[in-house]
Amino acid sequence: MKMIFIPKYLIQAVLLFLICLLAGGVVWNVVSPANDSFYAEPTMMEPVYCGTTKENCVALAINVDWGEDVLPDMLDTLAEEDAQATFFITGRFAEQFPEIVAQIAEAGHEVGNHGYAHPHPDQLTVEQNKEDITKAEQILEPLIGVKPMLYAPPYGERGETVLTAAEQCGYTTILWTADTIDWEQPAPSHEVLIQRVTGDKLQKGAILLMHPKAHTAEALEDIIETIRDKGYTCVKVSDVL
Repeated sequence: MKMIFIPKYLIQAVLLFLICLLAGGVVWNVVSPANDSFYAEPTMMEPVYCGTTKENCVALAINVDWGEDVLPDMLDTLAEEDAQATFFITGRFAEQFPEIVAQIAEAGHEVGNHGYAHPHPDQLTVEQNKEDITKAEQILEPLIGVKPMLYAPPYGERGETVLTAAEQCGYTTILWTADTIDWEQPAPSHEVLIQRVTGDKLQKGAILLMHPKAHTAEALEDIIETIRDKGYTCVKVSDVL
């Protein structure tokens, strides 16, 4: 029987190739998307600070946890100026003043979710945030006839627990491009309120934040007219996304 001799260097080369092949398979198994311990699709939706519309429009976002005495004046001004807005309303406010919430919706404005009790969301777990959001939703939906789709976290907090909770509840989280900061004391002047939301940050898709404060209601007409003079119209938040 004839013997076949394989050179030692050839055996070493084959063994090295097999080792590399095996090692490559192990590495692929680790980093492959099929391996859930290493790879996971992102689940946290980033908040929206400014819309992406190409139209010359901006959105008025009005966060509501109080101000039942001011909101009728704001609604009158919006109607007179033919402007629209999105009102982010807490569940506890809607529970106490359902007729105002219904009036807002009937006037053609958008109603968003501002949570139920206006907590600090970053201090809550995902489940606690979900509970706060869904509790508000259960109050708002019967009043406006549809489930709200936009959520404005109280205090503008945007930690992982609240963003995850909002997404799991089916919401887009909304923050803002420019803020009136109308809650500060002493109250900002008429001119300061206008400048804060119609200055350098005014752009297509901008989300302009305010609250139902008396001085804001007084400045609202001039805010809208300044925005219009700069070539923009005031619409709902969903219209600029």
